[in-house]
Amino acid sequence: MDVQLRRRALLVAIPVAILLMGVALERLDSLAPLRVSIQRTPASVPSSLVVPDAEIESGLALLSVYTDEASLHDPERGLLTNTVATGREWEVPATVSFFEAGQLVYGGSAGLRVHGGKSRIGSPVQSFRLHFRREYGARQFMPGVLFEGRSDPISTLVVHNDLREDRRERWWHLVNPLAYDIARQMGALTPETKPVRFLLNGEVQGAYVLTSHVREPYMQARYGYERLATADTRTRRGLRRAIAAIRPLTMVAVDEVLDLESLTRWFMSVVFCAVTDPFQGVVFLDESEPDARWFWVNWDMDHSFIDLYRQAPRRAPWRHDTFRTTLRKARVESQVVTRLLAEDPAYRSYLARLLTEALNHQITPAFLAQRFAHYRDVAHAFEIEHTEYLEELEEFLIRRPAEIRTQLAEYAEMGPLYTVTVESAREVMLNIDGHREPTGYAGQYFAGQEVRVSLLADDPDFVGWSVNGRAVTLDEAWHRVGADTVIRAEFTRD
Repeated sequence: MDVQLRRRALLVAIPVAILLMGVALERLDSLAPLRVSIQRTPASVPSSLVVPDAEIESGLALLSVYTDEASLHDPERGLLTNTVATGREWEVPATVSFFEAGQLVYGGSAGLRVHGGKSRIGSPVQSFRLHFRREYGARQFMPGVLFEGRSDPISTLVVHNDLREDRRERWWHLVNPLAYDIARQMGALTPETKPVRFLLNGEVQGAYVLTSHVREPYMQARYGYERLATADTRTRRGLRRAIAAIRPLTMVAVDEVLDLESLTRWFMSVVFCAVTDPFQGVVFLDESEPDARWFWVNWDMDHSFIDLYRQAPRRAPWRHDTFRTTLRKARVESQVVTRLLAEDPAYRSYLARLLTEALNHQITPAFLAQRFAHYRDVAHAFEIEHTEYLEELEEFLIRRPAEIRTQLAEYAEMGPLYTVTVESAREVMLNIDGHREPTGYAGQYFAGQEVRVSLLADDPDFVGWSVNGRAVTLDEAWHRVGADTVIRAEFTRD
C-alpha cells in the first residue's frame, strides 16, 4: 500500500468507528433515551477519504461506498459471504460519496444491501442497493444531483453491476441503460440510469449503472402517481383468470382491465431488444383513479441483445424470434398478446401500426447508431477491459429493425412491405404520422397501412401534394399504401 493510501486508511478508521457507534446507539433509541448525533462534512466521511486522488482527477462520475470489513466479509453476517440472503436484516450501515467532474458532490450515510436475483450467483462482482433512511442520517439522496432531478426524492438507489456473460464467455456491459433508452424511445415507461465508476471500501469494482428503483416512491416522484398498488403473484393470478373468462378476447374488453397501450409498448420493447427473460416488468395500479387500469413499467432488461440460451438461428442474436419465446406462456402479458393476435384482427393492425411507427420515427437507424456510439464511448471512458461484445451489439442494432419487420409480418399477418418517400424542392419540416421529420424522409409500411403528411409551418407558396404524380390539393396528404410511393410537396415557386 503506498503512503497516500496508508494515510487515508488511518484517517478512515476513527470516523468508521464513530459512525457505527452512532448508528448502533440510534437503533437502541427505543430502549433508552440515549441518542448520539455525529456532525460530519461530506469530505470527512469514510467513503470520501478512501478514494484515490487519481480516481477523482479522472473526472468520471464516481460512486464510493464504505462499510466496516465485517459487514462485507464476516462468515455468518457478511454481505459478500452471504450474497443470496435478502431482507432488511441483511442491510448494513455505510457511508456514500458521489464525485463528478473531479468534485465531491455528495457525502452521507445509507443502508447497504446486496441487490439482484440469480445474478447474485456466479457474478464476479455484486450489485447493491442503497436505502436512505432517517436512522442513517437523511431520508433521501441529495436532490438535483442524479437523473437531472427527475426522480427526486431518491430514497432507494440501485447500484447495478450491469454485467452478463454470453455463451462465448464474453462479458457484456451497459446493456440495461441501452435497452431502457430504446424502450423509452418506443413509448414505454422505464427507470432512470447513470453509468458510474464504483468503489467499495476503496477498491474499484468497475463500471456500474446507478438505477432508480422502480417501486411506488419512484413512480410517485417521477410520474406524479398519488397512490399506487403493485401487482403481486396473487394479483397476477386474478388478472389471468379475468382475461381467461373473456371470450372472444377483444381490444375493447382488455382495455377495461389493463392499459393495453402500456402493455403493448412493453411487449414491443421486449421483442425488439430480444430479451431472453422477458417477464420482468413491474405492474402498477393508480388507486387514486376511479377507473384505473393496470399498467407496465420496464425493469431488468439486462438479457437484451444477447443470445444467452442459444435460441437464435445461426447463433446470431439479431435473428432471435422473441415473438416465439414470449407468446403462448402462462404469464398474463403473454396470454393477452397471444390471444389478441389470434382472436382480434383489430389488435393485429394496432400492434403493426405502433411497431411500424416506432421503427419509422422513433428507434430509427440514426437513433440506434447514436445510442451505440454513446455507450461505446462510455465503455472506453470507464476503462472496461473487454469490449469484444461491442462488435456483436453494433451488428444487432443495424440488423434488428429489418428482422423485426419480417417477424411482425408473420405474427400480425401483414402483407407486403413498401417504401414511402417524402420529397420537396424546398427544405421544409414535415409532420409525418404525427412526428417531426425533415425533407427526404423514407419509411417502410405494410400494404394497407396509412401515411399522413403535412407541413409543420405555413408556407404561402405551398399549393398541395403529389402522390405518385397524382395531385392532392389539400393541406394534408393521406395515403393508404399499396405500392412503393413518392409523396412530394408542391410549391408555386421552387
